Amino acid sequence: MKDHSEVVVVEPPTEANRSVGFGRCMLIRLPSFTDERGVLAVVEREFGLPFDAKRCFMVFGVPEGQSRGGHSLRYSNEVMIGVNGSITLDIDDGETCWRVMLDDPTISVHVPTGVWSEQHTFSSDAVMIVLASNGYDADEFDSVRPVTL
Repeated sequence: MKDHSEVVVVEPPTEANRSVGFGRCMLIRLPSFTDERGVLAVVEREFGLPFDAKRCFMVFGVPEGQSRGGHSLRYSNEVMIGVNGSITLDIDDGETCWRVMLDDPTISVHVPTGVWSEQHTFSSDAVMIVLASNGYDADEFDSVRPVTL
């Protein structure tokens, strides 16, 4: 059985409009624009969102020591963005477990269909927005973490 304590940390790209692939996933630095009014970060179908979003939801107020996710989706893709605070994601395809830190609102991670992910170590001010390719369907969740035999 696979030892899930061994993880590969994925570092985000340093330049906007760049991505780093790992397994079937993608860590993306979104384009952002700064002026005297603040910063505008953009997620578009052409870059940062590799599907048409049918659902958007937020995760926040996660108590210390609790986790979210802990599943793969049978036919939906998700893009997760930590818009405030910090969140650690473990992403596992049965071959490799990767760790991604969402602590910058210009960083997003694309988790495709069939890839297991869990979000944990939420800072007290953490807010995550998730864009999904399909509407909610309780039957598509698979909470069994993959293992390598």
